[in-house]
Amino acid sequence: MISTQFSKAIKIFHIDNAMEYRDSQFLNFIHTQGTIIQRSCAGTSQQNGRAERKHCHILDSVRAFLISASFPERFWGEAALTAVYIINRLPSLALQNVTPFERLYVVLSLHKPHTYREACTNPLWQQAMIEELQINTKSDGTIEWYKTRLIAKRYAQEYGIDYEETFAHVARITSCSQSSCYCCNSSVASLSDGCKECLFKCDLTKKVYMQAPPGYSDYPDKAKYASDLLSHVGLTETKVVFTPLEMNARLTPLDGTPLSDATLYRQLISSLIYLTVTCPDIAHDVHLVSQFLTAPHSTHYAAVIHILRYIKGTMFHGLHFSAHSTLDLCTYSDVDWAEDPTDRRSTTSFCFFLRDSLISWRSKKQHIVSRSSIEVEYRALADTTSEFLALRWLVENIGLTHSSPTIIHCDNHSAIQIVHNDVFHEHTKHIEIDCHLVHHHLSASILRLLPVNSFDQTADIFTKTFPPSRFCDLVSKLKMASVRLP
Repeated sequence: MISTQFSKAIKIFHIDNAMEYRDSQFLNFIHTQGTIIQRSCAGTSQQNGRAERKHCHILDSVRAFLISASFPERFWGEAALTAVYIINRLPSLALQNVTPFERLYVVLSLHKPHTYREACTNPLWQQAMIEELQINTKSDGTIEWYKTRLIAKRYAQEYGIDYEETFAHVARITSCSQSSCYCCNSSVASLSDGCKECLFKCDLTKKVYMQAPPGYSDYPDKAKYASDLLSHVGLTETKVVFTPLEMNARLTPLDGTPLSDATLYRQLISSLIYLTVTCPDIAHDVHLVSQFLTAPHSTHYAAVIHILRYIKGTMFHGLHFSAHSTLDLCTYSDVDWAEDPTDRRSTTSFCFFLRDSLISWRSKKQHIVSRSSIEVEYRALADTTSEFLALRWLVENIGLTHSSPTIIHCDNHSAIQIVHNDVFHEHTKHIEIDCHLVHHHLSASILRLLPVNSFDQTADIFTKTFPPSRFCDLVSKLKMASVRLP
């Protein structure tokens, strides 16, 4: 508590010669903290008088509580906690009639101001606020970028009253994509980058609008991020490729030779995961290479370089949100059965469209190995249904209603037949919960399952690799477009 609450260290620990203070783990811990131990002489408890008197005070209080309340000794621990709590809140002559609790948190307040008004009068906190407004410079001293934080009137909050009534700027990417699509259809301006998202933890009585600074644009920033990433790896002059990974690429933990330093590999994976926010065409490939963060090998690094070469040719590509489409949800659900060469787990994938605008997608390995393709399809359908329910709530929350059921396209006819059957047989018992989830919303006419042939299965791009022609066809179904500015 001393370290975390006051940023202080205990310099001297004065103790008696009790056996509990001779424990080796305790002594090692004290030594690592740099604390000096001072022991009182044997048989002279007076040298440890302060602790002895406080100990007696607590024990006398405990006995008084138990006797006055006629409680048995088994409540000794609870009585001791109560005694300490009360003693810390009683005025003390040694503290000029101030309680120990008040004195403790008067010291704490010197370290943590309760309001902005208090903080701005302290030179130390003024310096801390100045440091928050950072400027990153290049090696030659020129400015690379500025750093700021956008928090709406956070300075007006007061600790202990409404200070905790805020959220960080965090939201689901799906929510942001859906909001952007809605704004395009409603001709409403939206700020969706820089400060990523803002959440309000209160009921707003008025509409709140935020506008980006003049000249601000989303995708050029994304392109600069990708360009800087390529420069960091030395790929600015490399040739581009037309698919993120080669056809039938299969990566295993033991392929190639281990990397001597995995730092760069992990940094690149982190950057690639960030790019998948606006680049769904690399979602599956990044999902594959991110499985080897613990012990990456040379083949895994080569796969990452291949993805970067693809990004070099598509850095100005982005999602297209149409302003002339209806806001009807439509989804595709697919799965790649037992295709992982290491553990034979399957990959679930789905993608959601608001008519022609892609707003949600996923490429993720299932948690267990499945013995049949129908089983994995049902798990994928259950995951898709759960995501659909969240998206439907978001759509209804912005005032849109759907009179017709949402269509889920699935290319497994056996799974579709089973979901329409409300009698589950023995061979489907192990997936009965998933069946009931999908069947319930199907019966309520909230969703509708339609068969789709494999060629038109848009979610296929999130389950496997493809040759360039097929990959380009699937990317076109995602409605991605070039946004290069003149």
